[in-house]
Amino acid sequence: MIVSICKGCHYSSGWSLGSVHTGVTFQEYKVKFSASCLTLPGKPNCDTDTNKLFGWSHGYHHSNSIRMGWRSAQGLIRLSGYIYQNGKMTTKGFVSVPVNTWVTCNIEHVPELGIVRFYANGKTLEMPYTRNPSWGYLLKPYFGGDCPAPINMTIEIV
Repeated sequence: MIVSICKGCHYSSGWSLGSVHTGVTFQEYKVKFSASCLTLPGKPNCDTDTNKLFGWSHGYHHSNSIRMGWRSAQGLIRLSGYIYQNGKMTTKGFVSVPVNTWVTCNIEHVPELGIVRFYANGKTLEMPYTRNPSWGYLLKPYFGGDCPAPINMTIEIV
């Protein structure tokens, strides 16, 4: 499925998510970013924002959530782990991937170890996350932070 984020927008279209879950601990998708995703807003407080690819919340997403993040960096897409835990956001980049190339990405929450594993392109990142699985909603692609998409952007997701 091709997911679009229109110029001037934050939210994506073409991928109907937001459905309620009762304790997700794993998601995996194959993704391909188009070259349009390399375009930056051109503003200092926006060019380093982490955009969101997929994930889920445990309750409200700005309180507790787990997501795969991305941003444009030096002509590549930089993927990151992106977590909200008890209202505190933490993000950490871990792998860069080229545009127009399929990449398998997954997120695994391991509650008994108090961690989340992010995987993409043969690289793994572990981050602490002690929240137990609970109800929440699935999260779809989102551009920003502070600024909306500077041009129309597309991501293929399978």
